[in-house]
Amino acid sequence: MDTSAADRLWRLMGRYDEANEQRANACLVERLATSASLMIFGAGQNGRLVLRLLREAGLEPAAFLDETPSKIGQIVDGTPVVGLEAAAAEVGTVVVCSIFSPGCDYLTIAARLRSRRLETISLFSFLRAFAAKDLPFYFLDSPAQVLGAQAEIAWLADRLIDRSSLDLLCAQIEFRLYLRHERLPSWTSHRQPAPGTWSRFALIDAGAFDGDTLLPMLANDAARVSMALALEPDPINFAKLELNIAAAGPVVMQKTRALRAAVD
Repeated sequence: MDTSAADRLWRLMGRYDEANEQRANACLVERLATSASLMIFGAGQNGRLVLRLLREAGLEPAAFLDETPSKIGQIVDGTPVVGLEAAAAEVGTVVVCSIFSPGCDYLTIAARLRSRRLETISLFSFLRAFAAKDLPFYFLDSPAQVLGAQAEIAWLADRLIDRSSLDLLCAQIEFRLYLRHERLPSWTSHRQPAPGTWSRFALIDAGAFDGDTLLPMLANDAARVSMALALEPDPINFAKLELNIAAAGPVVMQKTRALRAAVD
């Protein structure tokens, strides 16, 4: 690793202040506890996790905020689901964003909510303050875990052959230490359709999640797909996968087989 790269990495990590992190987390807990109205953006799996953690901390949100029309008006775990207009009508509302999706990033959501005068807290900031003992969550771990991996990070940085790769590594470190969403690169899809010369083909999705990749591909090319195999080990994701396959209709159901299995 050249000197400039090493200095850049050590400066990034050396700026981290645990006491400052603890103060910020305490301020966030206090902010949510004293908000005029507290809501959770996203009435899905992560939203229910946020609801549980808030209740464990003695806080009761007024509502879930969701932009899916079919969810508005429902009751989820005893909490009503409202739309954006209803949420914006409440003065002094603080919203914990539970959404984590590459195709719908936090900064985009936050900008839309803040345009309606809704104060917004990111999922990862919330988890650092309310569930630090339960980390890691997805790829987010405690700053101590990142700092403890300095030798491994240096080993990786020493083997990167271009500046853009080092930039990406530093951006990831900065996000995982300081939760700066603006440092992450924008997400773009790399899904490629099957070649037009293929008259028939099969689809295999290893790590199918809830079918978010496989089912759209199957729907777009159903006539040419002979069979689809969806492999997903997580029981919660697998249950959603089976429901989504059933909801996709008889053609998809006939062609798709879901297996609760991991791939190595």
